Amino acid sequence: MKPANTFTGRCNVTVAHCRDIDTYSDPGNFIPVCFSTDMLAVHGRTVAQGYGGKANWDEISRIAASVSIPTVGNGDVTSPCEGIGRLHASGCSGIMIGRGILGNPFFFTNLNDLLRGRESEPQGHAERIKMARVHLNRAAARYGKHHATLELKKHLVFYFKGMKGASRLRVAINNANSLSELVDAIDLFSAQFSGSKRGQ
Repeated sequence: MKPANTFTGRCNVTVAHCRDIDTYSDPGNFIPVCFSTDMLAVHGRTVAQGYGGKANWDEISRIAASVSIPTVGNGDVTSPCEGIGRLHASGCSGIMIGRGILGNPFFFTNLNDLLRGRESEPQGHAERIKMARVHLNRAAARYGKHHATLELKKHLVFYFKGMKGASRLRVAINNANSLSELVDAIDLFSAQFSGSKRGQ
């Protein structure tokens, strides 16, 4: 009889790698090929860089070319156009989006439009503000008003980045003590765009 914890089925294995040029002179030498790995995700910064500096897409491309499994590149993809450019230039099977999605849930819709040869226009202020409200309301419905208020503060500010008065709104959002205060701050902020064309 086999032990109860013995697994005999198929399990997909994905390896994530953060490059570190101080430790490995050739990333291709330590790619895990001694066991059945199904996919490799490469983050193009060193551990020491953290979120700073620039992702090294030349090294991501080199790793993608050195392995026979699908490779996903990650780092500094901030727009759909940039994502397509990185995908084509790197030789990767896919790209991973991180901070580029913050405050921009339209990212993948716009990316898919471009991949299908359709024109994709950036969303206007009114659309971004509307989506911020949707995000807040859905969070409140799922997690409760108090938890949503605490968690969404760090996310909501990204929706308004680059808009006139965004710095004042950021202060109001951070100082809000309830869901209703968050809603009031967004309502007051959005009033300045109510009569403008497409909310721009």
